[in-house]
Amino acid sequence: MMSSLSVSKVRLAFECPRLLYLGHHFGGMTMFLPPEKALGIGSAFHQLSDAFVKQLRSDAQCQALLAAEPEALDVAKIAQAFQQRLYQAIFFPFLQQAIAEKPDKAQALHQGWAFKV
Repeated sequence: MMSSLSVSKVRLAFECPRLLYLGHHFGGMTMFLPPEKALGIGSAFHQLSDAFVKQLRSDAQCQALLAAEPEALDVAKIAQAFQQRLYQAIFFPFLQQAIAEKPDKAQALHQGWAFKV
């Protein structure tokens, strides 16, 4: 069974990775107190996730990276190429617009981009 990655889980991973693990491993609810000025990026997370999936499915450069036999795939190279392509095509333009509209969300968005599972 695959569990979904929600904004709350990403945020929890930043705040307390152990609590995220325990909640996932034991199936319990997790709760933490957010910082004083928690910035909601939930809808941005979902918008970006949808845009990333669409980009990966339609981008010929991304598809070409997956054309080799599974054992010949270089996962690190593919991940880096995907990250660069998604940043250039989707995240950076989104970030620029977000900064223009609500500059206080820039740090939270950037932190979300830098998150590694």
